[in-house]
Amino acid sequence: MIRAFVALELPAEVLRRLADVAGELDALGLAGRRTRLEAIHLTLQFLGNIELGLIEEIQPRLHPVAESVRPFELRVAGLGAFPHLGNPRIVWAGVRVSEALERLQAGVEAELEQLGFRREGRPFRPHLTLFRLKSSRNRDKLVRYLNRRPAPPEFGAVEVRDFHLFQSVLKPTGAEYNKLVTWPLSPAG
Repeated sequence: MIRAFVALELPAEVLRRLADVAGELDALGLAGRRTRLEAIHLTLQFLGNIELGLIEEIQPRLHPVAESVRPFELRVAGLGAFPHLGNPRIVWAGVRVSEALERLQAGVEAELEQLGFRREGRPFRPHLTLFRLKSSRNRDKLVRYLNRRPAPPEFGAVEVRDFHLFQSVLKPTGAEYNKLVTWPLSPAG
């Protein structure tokens, strides 16, 4: 069994800007854990624990999805918290929703549903997890930090040309991700 998910990777420049903000969150003295730079990604669908052999079934199912979407650009901007600022558990950077991203995510979800994976059950809210809180210590500092910005921070653009199936290996230092399969998007779409 492996723990797996389907996701988009981010370019180094965007990751560096996100890391700067994660460092600012660290400086607030929050109780929790910052997401490691190499672990930041945009999840399209979390699969959970799957049999290794299932990859052979997943791979051809997602190929037509990749062929149906042209490469596209995403904008990473804004900061927020889940479930809400009154009780933040996750601090995230926003991803501006685009028609191409929604089509890609919906296609992945529909194809994987045919293999028995359940749909999320709530609308797709693209985000990048920067920090996971374990308690409310210094929550007031976090709320002030998130509210003090006159405009949402801009982290940059992402040229989406492919998506991937990752294996998540849980370790004491945090999860490590191994890319198992890559599906390039079709220039013809």
